[in-house]
Amino acid sequence: MKDISSTFYHSTLQQKQDESKKEINLQVFIFLGLIVSTGIDITPYFNFHLGSLQVSLPDLFLCLLIYGLIADMAVGKQKFSVFSLHMSRLIFFAGIISLINLLYVGGGRFIMYDVKISLKLFEHAILILVAGSTISEQSSLKRSLKVLCFVSLILSMLTILQSLGIFHIGEGFTRRTTLQMGPFLIGTIAGAENVIGISFLILAAFPLMTSRFVFNSLPVRSLFVSITILAVIITFTRSLWVSLIVEIVLLISFYITQFKSLLLKCILLVLLAVAIIFFIQNIDTLYSLLVDLRSSTVTGRTQGYLSSLSLVFSNPIYILFGAGKGHFLQMQFYTGKSALAHNFLIDLFVSKGIIVLLIVITFMVSLITKLILTKAPDNSDLVNIGIIATIGIFFCSMFTPSVNSIQFWLFMALMSSMVSILNTEN
Repeated sequence: MKDISSTFYHSTLQQKQDESKKEINLQVFIFLGLIVSTGIDITPYFNFHLGSLQVSLPDLFLCLLIYGLIADMAVGKQKFSVFSLHMSRLIFFAGIISLINLLYVGGGRFIMYDVKISLKLFEHAILILVAGSTISEQSSLKRSLKVLCFVSLILSMLTILQSLGIFHIGEGFTRRTTLQMGPFLIGTIAGAENVIGISFLILAAFPLMTSRFVFNSLPVRSLFVSITILAVIITFTRSLWVSLIVEIVLLISFYITQFKSLLLKCILLVLLAVAIIFFIQNIDTLYSLLVDLRSSTVTGRTQGYLSSLSLVFSNPIYILFGAGKGHFLQMQFYTGKSALAHNFLIDLFVSKGIIVLLIVITFMVSLITKLILTKAPDNSDLVNIGIIATIGIFFCSMFTPSVNSIQFWLFMALMSSMVSILNTEN
């Protein structure tokens, strides 16, 4: 009788463990769906509105993840990563501080810009927390990074096909100035309403595509990298160009020190030589592209920076808690001046003040510092590639108003999870 009771107990325990494992796998599966949805989010599809607020597909996936997290907490299965919890608290605190300027920025439709930024900060804090609790093992991290790469690759391939005139998704994004370069129409992006989201997805995925942790096959990595570089050229997005060049230089510097084989070093040098020859042969075409950096663009962005900073420094309260993005846009709307500060830090400073800005800077510095200090002998290449991708994305954000970008914050959440995983396992 005792043996039967013992057998029944172990059977029940094993069943509960299997159910727990299924629940965890379901959470990971939903998180992978969230990653895919960030690619769909750059298109005009699957966007809904609740009054004046826009609800996107990533928001729905995040709600499912929150429900799963609450369900886990209800049965005592709390899997919070200490580092992710700390990083989440930083952004959550920034969200609380960001609410202060809603008391004085005024009403009307322009205030919704500031409400949205505050809500997005809370959303990003939850995203970091959920990622830390869901992506808690190397296997789930690898799946997440691989899906991120595939999302970027699909968008890159669709952009190439649209450039060739073979396939179109909606209207896509086409610049005012385009150039035919062989069979490719330079200055087009498939499906995207703007260049911010796709830029961050590509910059996040590109270094990962070179990692054996994500893709073990060298031909696969080479193919993915080639497709991505071609797509980036086609987009004619200069901030993406420059940021990708920064990543490539950092990657080359890293891999040259890692390669022990003379053959691999020679292959890398040959690839560099081919790139230089291509540049020399097409220097006239490339020059004509760069000439399109219109003086009006530079003047407009400079005017946007100066106007926004002038508004902030006009009042001590604005310095502390922000003048409000809605206030700034309203002022620019009636004066007819440039209406955007194309810089992540300046945009955040204008919108929510120096306190929120310093908190976000602390977040970024803490993340990069923790990545640098992470000691993972078996995954040192992954750590370095994570650092390179983070630097590339942050560099690109210096040219874009990316405070609300789900693609930007998703990658930061994944890097926070990676820090937790590698430090725990080592």
